[in-house]
Amino acid sequence: MADSSLAGVIVGGLIALAAGVIGPLVIEWRRHAYEKQKQEDEKQKETRRKKEDKLEELSTALYSHEYWLIQVQNRINQGDKALDAIMTKLPPPPLPKAQAIANIYFHELKGDLTALSAASVLLIKSMLDGKYVFGQPNDESTTFVQQLRRVERLITEYAKREFQ
Repeated sequence: MADSSLAGVIVGGLIALAAGVIGPLVIEWRRHAYEKQKQEDEKQKETRRKKEDKLEELSTALYSHEYWLIQVQNRINQGDKALDAIMTKLPPPPLPKAQAIANIYFHELKGDLTALSAASVLLIKSMLDGKYVFGQPNDESTTFVQQLRRVERLITEYAKREFQ
């Protein structure tokens, strides 16, 4: 009988020893997995925040570009007829900033922003040639506005899809 009670004590001791060794290992493994998941979640949140900020910057650049085009028209109305002379009197056009943001963060907008840039160039040429006066739409201004609205719609759709 003494042998069977000794066997029970030994088995119980082995179980306690195993739990003492394995338990902390399991706890450490779970803690490590939790910390790793927490870091991944934080990284995703930060990436999302950054993309939200960049999308806002891109949108702001689009509206700034519209205002910039009005300033170009105003310079032409004041008698400036050479684009390089006009450019020295104005801040840099905002559209390249929007294109740079899209190149880095929003690849799906690159083609549409390139088309908007081309429409902007044609509109400026039309202004310089005297074929466009602000408030009196022509083919170039209509194309520019249509392309601008398309980019705005794409940005809105992206924001709804990614941030809501």
